[in-house]
Amino acid sequence: MPAQPVPAPATNHAPVPNPALQPPPPNPRRELMVVLANVDHLVIRARKLTRAAEQIQSKRLQSAVLLLKLNLTHAEALPAILDRLNEEEAEDNIWVRAVAKTPAQVAAEHINFPDGTQQWWIVYVGREPGIYSTLEEATAQTIKCPNQQWRSRKGGKREALDFYRTRYDANEVVKWVELVQ
Repeated sequence: MPAQPVPAPATNHAPVPNPALQPPPPNPRRELMVVLANVDHLVIRARKLTRAAEQIQSKRLQSAVLLLKLNLTHAEALPAILDRLNEEEAEDNIWVRAVAKTPAQVAAEHINFPDGTQQWWIVYVGREPGIYSTLEEATAQTIKCPNQQWRSRKGGKREALDFYRTRYDANEVVKWVELVQ
């Protein structure tokens, strides 16, 4: 018969804890130092925010004083100044990309145009990319538009459409839509 293992003697005491695994005893001084460091950090941030707010107020006050001086000394120039400010505001509008017309759609719009030799304006980045028979029409599609691009071509309608198709195939045709704020 095989030998039976000898059972370990029973002990009535708990295992000895490993001191390296025990959390350190509470240290009120250390905890106080952490809280004070956090308070110092918050005070510094509050001071920075206060300085920034004061600078903003100062700039607004300077602008108001300047407008008041302009109003008193150059009252006749004030409407022109306000118009210019409104123009700058209009330039700050947001532009988003939209889906441009395909070459087939552009060709369909110009099906009734004569195919004779004439000047064509091809807008490939603008409000409404396409081909136009007058400079005024093309300019209306590019004015104030970001990164506007157009070319003029002397030739037939087919050459103008081919130029548009080439730009379209190269992913260079972009339609911009203005979002008014």
